[in-house]
Amino acid sequence: MLALIVIITHSHAVKTQSSSIFQAGQDITIKGKVDSFFKQNSYGYEGYVAVNQVNGQQIFWLSTPRIRLYSPVAMQIGDEFEFVCTVKPIIGRRNESGFDLEAYAMSQGLVARASVKSGRQFKIITRSDFRRSLYEKVQAGTAESPFRAMIMALVFGERSGINQILWQQLRDSGLTHLVAISGLHIGIVFGIGFVIGSLFSRLTSRLLWAPYLFGIVCAFSYAWLAGFSLPTQRALVMCIVNVVVLACGVHLSLFQRVFITLATVVAFDPFASLANSFWLSFIAVCLVVYLVQRTGSMAWWRRAVFSQLMLVVLMAPVGIHFFGGVSWTSTIFNLLFIPWFSFVLVPVVFIAVVLTFISFGSSLWIWHLVDWGFYPLIWALEQAVSGWIIADSSLLGLTIVGGLIWVLRALVSWYAVCLVVILSALWFSFKDQSPGNHWQLDVLDVGHGLAVLFEKEGQFLLYDTGSSWSGGSYVRSVIAPLIYRRGGGGLHSVIYSHLDNDHAGGKLDIEQQLSPVYVYASQPLRASRACIRDRQWNWQGLSFTVLWPPKMVPRAYNQHSCVIRVQDLQYGHTVLLSGDVTAVGEWLLSRGEREIRSDVMLVPHHGSKTSSTANFIQRVDPDIAIASLAKDNRWHLPHVSVVERYRTQQVRWLDTGESGQITIQYRAQNRHLSTLRQDGIAPWYRQMLRKGVE
Repeated sequence: MLALIVIITHSHAVKTQSSSIFQAGQDITIKGKVDSFFKQNSYGYEGYVAVNQVNGQQIFWLSTPRIRLYSPVAMQIGDEFEFVCTVKPIIGRRNESGFDLEAYAMSQGLVARASVKSGRQFKIITRSDFRRSLYEKVQAGTAESPFRAMIMALVFGERSGINQILWQQLRDSGLTHLVAISGLHIGIVFGIGFVIGSLFSRLTSRLLWAPYLFGIVCAFSYAWLAGFSLPTQRALVMCIVNVVVLACGVHLSLFQRVFITLATVVAFDPFASLANSFWLSFIAVCLVVYLVQRTGSMAWWRRAVFSQLMLVVLMAPVGIHFFGGVSWTSTIFNLLFIPWFSFVLVPVVFIAVVLTFISFGSSLWIWHLVDWGFYPLIWALEQAVSGWIIADSSLLGLTIVGGLIWVLRALVSWYAVCLVVILSALWFSFKDQSPGNHWQLDVLDVGHGLAVLFEKEGQFLLYDTGSSWSGGSYVRSVIAPLIYRRGGGGLHSVIYSHLDNDHAGGKLDIEQQLSPVYVYASQPLRASRACIRDRQWNWQGLSFTVLWPPKMVPRAYNQHSCVIRVQDLQYGHTVLLSGDVTAVGEWLLSRGEREIRSDVMLVPHHGSKTSSTANFIQRVDPDIAIASLAKDNRWHLPHVSVVERYRTQQVRWLDTGESGQITIQYRAQNRHLSTLRQDGIAPWYRQMLRKGVE
């Protein structure tokens, strides 16, 4: 009953916060306060703010909504503002792999996004804020430091300055948790406070509890500097729970303390469980407690090595599930750098922050000392060979089975262990080996763009890549992880319909990460084959016939899109890949003698009214039409008249904006269609975030 009360109360609060933003309309005037660091993007700046007024109406403080704000000017923590904004729901992409924006938004308490309307007056009032003041002092003190980004991440949890190369090095070495503020750092700072308090406790018996109080104060201060992120919440609550248990004289096991901590975190914020860091934090802590209990009789050095090795092994399923791989070198790196961070770097950073707060001028020397503390880490990362192992779902299953067997080894015989291992290996080896007449296509949810993945017998072919942006692409975030997850190591072929960013923005990442054997395009590219009319080839029993364009062009635009008809040679299934072909191209295709009739059709140009003419739809005569587009996009696609044309001709309409990733599985004569959003139970928070209702 208590659990039901907690979740219903929190859910109602989120609904109220969402309603307070959206009930006033799309264009509103908001007042509020900045409660996060703003970072620069391609359009200006973005960050999180708490809204306390909408159109002049005050919002009750318990119902204050938190939103992501896109602003033309940078703001600092503590600033108060008044903007005229356009508010929109939070809409993420839904694919088998990749970042889940909607779940992340709920875990951070975000209910909407807003963009400041250009050309409208706004007001920003700078207020004094201790955290902001300290942030500016640390920035000034580390202005010349080559490790400024990592220092800001360690002190304030602000990781936007860490570049992609360094993040990959940290991931490959298993040291990401050392740079991102985690429970380890809170524990170190608690220990520093404990030592300081111990010095005072020796002065008088009245200060007997000084070590614990100083430890809690230091840990709380550090968590506050980091913005009370989820890992710091967990660590801080654990510190408080242990001190309270000790003060009350209650005897609890380590696991009981962990579960009390978990219950406390979830009671205050049940949606924290939607964050990956929630599971990473608590699973890691439970495994550490388990290993501490199992290795208590070992010598300290054997305990350190064995515990670290087993922690890597037991955390492998978690790492594979969340990140698609695991680092085999993490044991060595953690054995070296956890003590270095614990006893050297973090204490020095903590002292530097305190000295910066007391006197900025006299603290510059210690920031240079902090720089020296980072050199061993950077040197090791540069010298190390990448230890990252990409893993598929089969390896994930095997690691889970192996971990459970090791944990439960005292309860089962070795005969049972061997039998389970053999059966599991056979199962995971053969379960994904589908017969040659089984294949599938996935229309991935890449927003306003297109990416269609064909899979057959462990081989992959890609039609378009989706877009790219500064520092990322859908190839990195969705396509490559999905292929690795399914056990593929690369691409057999990639086809670029044309070279606009929303269709071929991931071209460079495709070459670097997936190394396709064949490349097809309607404009000259390095080591590519011509994708022009009457070009035909077979792949895994599927026939690919190019219908358009008639010839190669120097630069392929919408009207030169490579239109391809795919046919299952054994069972006759057909798919039409249409890119962004325009009405003129459709007219010529409709008048031609080539066969274009197809069971499944990719809607041209994302459902724009410049394509999908009635004659073309009638000539193709599809059962299913799939449009790749972003929900609530600025082009207002799909156009209502286009959707009506398809429905008038009794064609089933689907689009990725509403359905997420769309998958069609072909099993001999049968065809099965499924979507990520519409199949199964859809979490209520996704509907609320995307529609602003319920």
